[in-house]
Amino acid sequence: MALRFYRNLRNGPYDRIGDLIKDAKTAIPNGRDVRLSWALLGDPMLKVRPSSSSFFKYESFDRDLEK
Repeated sequence: MALRFYRNLRNGPYDRIGDLIKDAKTAIPNGRDVRLSWALLGDPMLKVRPSSSSFFKYESFDRDLEK
């Protein structure tokens, strides 16, 4: 779920945090417990868009996103 969230944050068409989380939750086919145990504490309409690729500065993180 986290990898999907960060992949879409970096490259996806979403610009609101609620849309990112909704998409990440639907990506787990048999993860009902995970989806129900995770909640956003904040405003789902908050717009988030990293200003540059330097936001993702860790190479190991980038390799995980490529999988």
